[in-house]
Amino acid sequence: VAPEQEPFSQYFADDQYQLRAVFDPSVRYRLVEEYGPEGFAERADGLYAELSFSSYAWMRGWVLSFGDRVRVLAPQELRRDLAGQARRMAEMYPEDELTN
Repeated sequence: VAPEQEPFSQYFADDQYQLRAVFDPSVRYRLVEEYGPEGFAERADGLYAELSFSSYAWMRGWVLSFGDRVRVLAPQELRRDLAGQARRMAEMYPEDELTN
């Protein structure tokens, strides 16, 4: 469902989307501010978090706000969505146009 077609009440529904992701340590401050110091676990590959969202659109936008400082482990739908967006963005900036 497109974000603009989701009913407003959807944003207040019970948590329906579970995000599992590894964040770059440089964004620790955001995780602490938004989820507290217990909201993630330190691992060798970064800061691991399991978070709940009531809206796919909100989860997607929140993850995108971290740019290349997050790697989504689940849900698979979000991984595919982000990979597709990254490909489309890369196509907008061909290497031969960036040399000048």
